[in-house]
Amino acid sequence: MPATQRSAAIEGTRPPVAADPRARVRGRARWARVAAAGLAASALVVGATAAATAETRAAWTDATRVSASVTSGAWSALGSCTALNSAGAAVGTCAITSIVYDATGALNKHVRSYYATFSVSSSAASAVVFQANLGAATVRTDTSVGAWTWTSAFTIAGLQMTPTSPCAALPSLSGRATSANWATLPTVPFQIADARSAVQGSPSCS
Repeated sequence: MPATQRSAAIEGTRPPVAADPRARVRGRARWARVAAAGLAASALVVGATAAATAETRAAWTDATRVSASVTSGAWSALGSCTALNSAGAAVGTCAITSIVYDATGALNKHVRSYYATFSVSSSAASAVVFQANLGAATVRTDTSVGAWTWTSAFTIAGLQMTPTSPCAALPSLSGRATSANWATLPTVPFQIADARSAVQGSPSCS
């Protein structure tokens, strides 16, 4: 047999060489590093998503709070008003700045004297139309006996204030008020009673 054929035969009959154990260890270590890197990347993605979600929630909460604050600051518990000139046209700005009252009367015969103060910007204003919440008024003095009753209350006719809302709407009161000079005489007085026997005459509200 030629030398070349004998060499090939010998090579073909050699047993396979066992894999190097160190190569296996290096392969496993490489796989472990790849897996660890994948887990770390996943953790970064999850963390970023959670942070974005938290930031979105915080932004929504802050926006809601700002909106509530602005709304609360613009709302007046006392009510609102509009200044009118002699032709009945709206002029300037108007705001109810305070409502106070003094209470007198025996049991079930109460009278409250109210004083509503308006801030009117235009010197051309001769009257104001308003909607006031008398339930938010501040008491100055109270010498009355017993509890006040809104269900039977009514406005008493006066010189400066004419009610336009029904008696049953009290303590919400709508009306028209006048002043000779809103800059120097901004306060309008009017009275309310909770019993017909407390005053003489008929109610000015219907």
